[in-house]
Amino acid sequence: MESPLNIDLATTWGNFFEMISVLRNIIAHQGTIINNDTLNEIKSKAKDIFLRHFEVVKDEFKDNHLQPKEIEFSDFINIVNTFALNTVKFTASKSDFGFLNMQ
Repeated sequence: MESPLNIDLATTWGNFFEMISVLRNIIAHQGTIINNDTLNEIKSKAKDIFLRHFEVVKDEFKDNHLQPKEIEFSDFINIVNTFALNTVKFTASKSDFGFLNMQ
């Protein structure tokens, strides 16, 4: 959980998990509206990965809305998938993915 996602990112897998949790809450319960405190919280934990894949856009009421950057979003989905697979590996106490019998 303390390892960085990639060599070009400072965000750790633990910080990534926290960011995913906050983003899920924003999307599910706040209709993508993100306040400045929450934005600052995300940036304090996962700024590089967040700014690479998301932007914040103001609407006509001056509310900040979370938006994915379409050109980069497939990479974000790949990172989520990698996180999920490694979580399964960790939970199963395995050192590699051989136990999944995936060809």
